[in-house]
Amino acid sequence: MSWMGISNVYACGAGMMGDIFWDKISREHRQMLKKKTAKLARRVRKVKPRRHMSLKVSVIFAMNKMMHQAVLNGEKEASLDNQHYLRHGWIKQKKR
Repeated sequence: MSWMGISNVYACGAGMMGDIFWDKISREHRQMLKKKTAKLARRVRKVKPRRHMSLKVSVIFAMNKMMHQAVLNGEKEASLDNQHYLRHGWIKQKKR
């Protein structure tokens, strides 16, 4: 997710040998998943939001903006992704 400008990404590792639907997962596995997500939530809760992106994230995000600008220049109507970038002012629409 760093390519989207998110500096801190957390993962909750849990083996999913069973099913992917909550109601079909065994009771023991559900308990384990709840325990792991609660532990991760406690860890993330302590993290203070960053006001600035790291250098790596800034570079990747800048490259992403350039790619979106290049795609927008070739589109007749802006895609949903490019509409989002336009709304935030990250790219600019060329006048035709």
